[in-house]
Amino acid sequence: MNRAAFEKQLQSRPRPVVVDFWAPWCGPCRMTKPILEDLAREYKDKVDLWQVNADDSPEVLKSLKIYGIPTVLLYRDGKQIGRYTGAQSRENFRAMFERWRAGKRPCRSRSARWIAFFVSALGR
Repeated sequence: MNRAAFEKQLQSRPRPVVVDFWAPWCGPCRMTKPILEDLAREYKDKVDLWQVNADDSPEVLKSLKIYGIPTVLLYRDGKQIGRYTGAQSRENFRAMFERWRAGKRPCRSRSARWIAFFVSALGR
């Protein structure tokens, strides 16, 4: 898949989309995948789950600045509203889905908050 096809598919979705970037050789990805699949079944009328093999879509990963997997991106109305990198617990993903279902922006992961902190500190 290339970036243009990815964006086109996002724009055509009426429901929010959770995109799981993974690879078959990635241990943390194999732990995350069944959690997301269970939650996608539970929230089947509220969210779409896409699973994108990172090895098959390097252009998409590069354009989205995905440097580690698993990375989970959250989209609503074709716009990215959240990003999680690294394996997360079932509870963290459930909290993400619940916040999203309630119309709130998902909380950023702890690592994403630290990165944002350091980037903002370096920019000053």
